[in-house]
Amino acid sequence: MASASLTPLQPATPLRSSALWDLQSAFYRGVGVSCWRDNQLPFFVTSNAFVASAYARVVMGYLRDWLAACPLPPAGPVPPSSRLHVLELGAGHGRLSYLVLRELLELWALERGGSGAPLPVRFVVTDVAPWGPAFWAQHESLAPFVAAGLLDFAMFDAEAGGPLTLTVSGEVLAAGSLRAPVVALANYVFDTLRADNFRCVDGALQQAHAALFSLDAEDAPAAPGEPLRPAAIPRLSAKWTYEPTTCVPVRPTIPWLSSLLSY
Repeated sequence: MASASLTPLQPATPLRSSALWDLQSAFYRGVGVSCWRDNQLPFFVTSNAFVASAYARVVMGYLRDWLAACPLPPAGPVPPSSRLHVLELGAGHGRLSYLVLRELLELWALERGGSGAPLPVRFVVTDVAPWGPAFWAQHESLAPFVAAGLLDFAMFDAEAGGPLTLTVSGEVLAAGSLRAPVVALANYVFDTLRADNFRCVDGALQQAHAALFSLDAEDAPAAPGEPLRPAAIPRLSAKWTYEPTTCVPVRPTIPWLSSLLSY
């Protein structure tokens, strides 16, 4: 609840259009890897060996099905465009990518009985942060995968989409450029993408609006339209209101969605 001690930063705005998302994006782009080193962000629960093993088993199962339908050539290297591409979105420090790729190699060796056949996968580590590719490229734990041609890096904004320019090979991955399927790992990512918030009251649909306030008057923008500073995040508070809306059907024809909105 707003009070006289709080400084208004943004009036009530639909959640999808809130400055909260811009603040979050600016934080990830600017904070660097220190946010994981200093435990500013939780990561162990989503970037541990157990989770990585589960992902690797799913990817290997998919790879097995794909190879059954499209066998590898009997000899010679697999062209990059024909490899199964595994993209991690929002990879951050890259720990999960390292663990998944390590597990994939072990599963592949078991799958092929130690034949030494190269893993027909190219793993691409991505993030919206511009510091990501340079950090991953110099990391000693990832270097062997890069040298083996299994790993590449790219900046990628999951909200904006678009092609990926790989920093190691220089290739550009775009729609139609690959012959093989793509697997995307979006671990701890969907909760950071813009979203709306709705509720249904007495059969009427309402949309959530958030008004932003700060405990420090210096966090207020100096001019209208000026973006808020990420440094304000620890002092932010939000006041929620709900406004009637007709942007989605009140009683949709999808049974589970109708049930959800009528809850």
